[in-house]
Amino acid sequence: MLHSPPQSAAEAEGRAPTTHVLCRARAWRVLDMQRDCDVTTWRLAGEAERPRLIASPPDEVTAVSARVRRVSRRAWVRAACAHARSAHPSWWPGRVAHLPISLLPWQCVPAMMILSGHHRRVLVADAVGMGKTVQAGVLIHEIHAREPDAATLVVTPPGLIAQWTSELRSRTLMEPSVLDATALRREAAQAPAFVAASRAGACWLVSVDLLRQPDVIALLARTRWTLLVVDEAHLVSPGSAREAAVAAVARGSVRIVLLTATPAAGGPTSAEALRRLGGHAGERPMPVLRREASVLARPPRRSCLLRVRLDSAHDALCGRLDAFVARARQERGADGLLPALVLRRRAASCPWALRRSLERRRLVLGESAPVVDATLPGLFDAAPSFDQDAEDEALMRLPAWADSQAERRELDRLLALTLRLPPDGRKLRAVSRLVRRCGQPVVIFTAFLDTLRALRPLLPSTGLVVVHGQQPDVLRTEAIDAFVTGRATILLATDAAAEGLNLHARCRLVVHAEVPASARVLEQRNGRLDRYGQARRVHAIVMASRVRDDIDALERVRRRTDDGDAWMERVAPRRCRRSLVARATLQRHTSAQAPAATPTHAAASATTLLHCVLRHRRWRRLAARLDVPAGMRRLRAVTVRVAGGPELSAARLPMLLVDDGTVAWGQVAVAARRHAVVRGHIARARRLARRLAIWERLVALSLSDTHRSSPSSLFDDAGRRAPHVPVARDEAEVWVAVDPIAVISTDESVS
Repeated sequence: MLHSPPQSAAEAEGRAPTTHVLCRARAWRVLDMQRDCDVTTWRLAGEAERPRLIASPPDEVTAVSARVRRVSRRAWVRAACAHARSAHPSWWPGRVAHLPISLLPWQCVPAMMILSGHHRRVLVADAVGMGKTVQAGVLIHEIHAREPDAATLVVTPPGLIAQWTSELRSRTLMEPSVLDATALRREAAQAPAFVAASRAGACWLVSVDLLRQPDVIALLARTRWTLLVVDEAHLVSPGSAREAAVAAVARGSVRIVLLTATPAAGGPTSAEALRRLGGHAGERPMPVLRREASVLARPPRRSCLLRVRLDSAHDALCGRLDAFVARARQERGADGLLPALVLRRRAASCPWALRRSLERRRLVLGESAPVVDATLPGLFDAAPSFDQDAEDEALMRLPAWADSQAERRELDRLLALTLRLPPDGRKLRAVSRLVRRCGQPVVIFTAFLDTLRALRPLLPSTGLVVVHGQQPDVLRTEAIDAFVTGRATILLATDAAAEGLNLHARCRLVVHAEVPASARVLEQRNGRLDRYGQARRVHAIVMASRVRDDIDALERVRRRTDDGDAWMERVAPRRCRRSLVARATLQRHTSAQAPAATPTHAAASATTLLHCVLRHRRWRRLAARLDVPAGMRRLRAVTVRVAGGPELSAARLPMLLVDDGTVAWGQVAVAARRHAVVRGHIARARRLARRLAIWERLVALSLSDTHRSSPSSLFDDAGRRAPHVPVARDEAEVWVAVDPIAVISTDESVS
């Protein structure tokens, strides 16, 4: 252990002590130093790095002394009181105060849980529009500020890549990188060790559909990610290719945060599988955080079910399709039920959607349905957008009845009945009347592109924009921008716009042209308007008829909603103590005006030390008021920083230290270590360092097992180089640094 430095000449002359130095073009904190002949050994620490030993010479170390400013007694007391209120716990994301975010207390809770070290994985299941992206952004910014070589991976649906990029830039002041086909093609020609090193210090975005490619999994699963964020985690259903891909990356991630408003969309079994994602052997399921929209203190959403009576011919056609579904269930079970249910759903939407489906089915009947995973985009292909029609197209190739000839004849009769009906139907005409009467901006959702095309002529031609999955990204962006900026008043969209869009500032009315297929789709659609920042009451209208498909869909939505609420009631706490702590901490840090930490060169050079010199009479009064022991002639307001390496936060402890005036500044750190409060934080930092070291070893062991068991892929070249296997980092050493804030004394010296 190095000794504390003796009193320097600068301190002896009354100037401010040296607590920061410049070395290797960076600013460092001075933890300790030792002079031996002509060589000085410095023990330095960066803003969020492990301590380092640096010898000068050969390194050139330049001292950065704080500028001393003489102040009055009143100004000193005011600064000392503000400093005392600036306690910075190790689990608090203190840098959030410098971000352009109006943060609510409960939005700090996920970051508090991860930074405290008590939780490695968290499932954020707040209601739609409650700012889950902001909560993840706060954690990403804080981890990268504390650990310069951190590597973060955000897995998101393809349509949300641009929004995540914009949110991280505007809210967290970070510049994320997108792992698309171009980036993967460039990395394919590089060595694995170089690729792993290039991940450090950056936040990467990747589409979940591109991630499930085998070659992409082989590349991303070999990186040790400091933080893995999975947006819309309900899409990672158990047994799917998405779940296998995310699980492979999660095994190499130290911390994991899942974001989804509907974790129980696939049922309680699927929700419990999400809680086990990325867990090691013996690790408990991740905790669940849930806040409802009622905490925003605004009018609750009003939902309305609008019943529409169909034409008699349309109603009879739907009844005939019920018989078609019953025979498919009886003869072929689940295999035949899927295409039959698609036809019945489209019939309940509008006659035009059924007509187009029957025509396509007659053309492809008897052909084998393509395997879903076989039609995934190639490694260097653009990721597709969500399209319900494309998924139904694959089901249209499956036979529904055992007798294909009898099924074809029935399809011909159904098509003949459909041709006699108007293409729109009463349900779409009711949507048109509703839009014309409301006289305000409205968002209309439908599950089928054919229904969208049938509804579009019924709506006003001016002020109408359309969004669907087959649109190029440029046209889709232009349509959404036109609606948000007020150049359009009607947004007609499929479920390609059901996730990720922020339409709350422009609109408060959403209309569902048919009953959504699931409770998840219903919540995601409503969440485009009913979200954080909406100042008015949101109205959601669902168009439904009395046909069997609408009745079953409504019952299915109600049942899934009740099951999800029951599961959430069981696993999510009703009251979160951390939210109360976050509210109190936010209020304290908002009111406090203490000097902030100075990690950069410019900030370190501008550090100011407040110095107040009192007469003996006034000093005795102050000493009596503060219960200062007799014989002490100096009171120092300092900030003690306790940390244990890049994985740990630096706990900022404001303290008042007294001495008799003969103690040099270099001895203050030694005295601070003996303080009971500091000793407690040092012990906590050691415990957290051991816990993080265990996590690192488990991740390294998982990565090494993956490399040994995985076959060679596009990115492996055993003939020229060995695969890169990350190693676990050692347990970090706990260090203590002291930053001077103010000194009040009875003499001119500030040593």
